Amino acid sequence: MDCPQPLVCADDIEQQAVEHLRSILTDDAVTQAIAAQTRLAQSEARFKRAQELYVLGEISRELYDAKKARRENLTASLTTTKCYHSTT
Repeated sequence: MDCPQPLVCADDIEQQAVEHLRSILTDDAVTQAIAAQTRLAQSEARFKRAQELYVLGEISRELYDAKKARRENLTASLTTTKCYHSTT
């Protein structure tokens, strides 16, 4: 039985599929890195505000220490994952 379908070059199709998958994975990695940087910046801003409030006597040492620990934990968790690599 003869098949009327023309032959295709699988190498070309496979290369296109690989390029498409790479672009998806790269875009996802970039998105994750941006999200991590945003979370770190927000955490740093909250901690700086806590420092100011502590110096002014507006918050207790316990609350200040809790904010500091939260920032340190977030920083450690985001900088040790594969999705975020600090450039500093």
